[in-house]
Amino acid sequence: MPFTGKYIHGNSLIHKFDVQGKIIVFIILIFMTIFTNSFIGYMLLFTILGMIIALSKFHLKLIFSSIRHIWKFFIVIFVLNILFFDGDTILFQWKFIQLTKEGIHHGITIIFNVFIILILGNIFTLTTELTEMMNGLEALLMPLSYLKIPIEQAVLILTISFQFIPTLLQEGDTIRKAQTARGADFESKYLHKKIMATGSLFIPVFIAAFKRADDLSIAMEARGFRDAKHRTKKRYSKISITGKITIVAFLLLFIIEIYI
Repeated sequence: MPFTGKYIHGNSLIHKFDVQGKIIVFIILIFMTIFTNSFIGYMLLFTILGMIIALSKFHLKLIFSSIRHIWKFFIVIFVLNILFFDGDTILFQWKFIQLTKEGIHHGITIIFNVFIILILGNIFTLTTELTEMMNGLEALLMPLSYLKIPIEQAVLILTISFQFIPTLLQEGDTIRKAQTARGADFESKYLHKKIMATGSLFIPVFIAAFKRADDLSIAMEARGFRDAKHRTKKRYSKISITGKITIVAFLLLFIIEIYI
């Protein structure tokens, strides 16, 4: 079973980095990826990505687990861009399909962007506990509470949703094995058989999801839970001096990248 999206305990610098700073740096890196449009910019991004991977102390196989199963998606994105992206330098044209130099460049750029963001997201989830992640997000969004936005409730819903993902994946895997034993052919060469087999998963998974949600609501009520706003926390997230310096450094890198 892949480890994508699951926290793995470690003592690396990325693990120890305070969660609020980690969230802000992650957002800055996403914007750096989106606004990169030069070779030097991508070299800077890949250098930063390599340093983060090295500091995380994870094996490369684990780091790249988030993209190992979606290589077909990358191919589809590239083909759609090179065939249907308008450009001035036409290399090949047939009816409504045209191959342009700009389309090839745009396809490669999109693949690089998706690749970098997926790897960064994988490292972020592998090195950050879900509870800490949500506490940090709640602390960063707390100013919005002055606008009467229910930040605590929204973060609680996100926390529960994320915690349900591995549970539902495991439930789906169990149901898939049970349906296979009953004759469902998930590996069939025929599309209609695959669709019928996949359809047999939906209703049982939805029923299991609603049952677990109902059990969770009963458990929360039994423990006296009423309002997320008045919850206490074991630890409160704060940005350390090191985190602030790191954020400023990445902001400077972002500004430099825009102008190169």
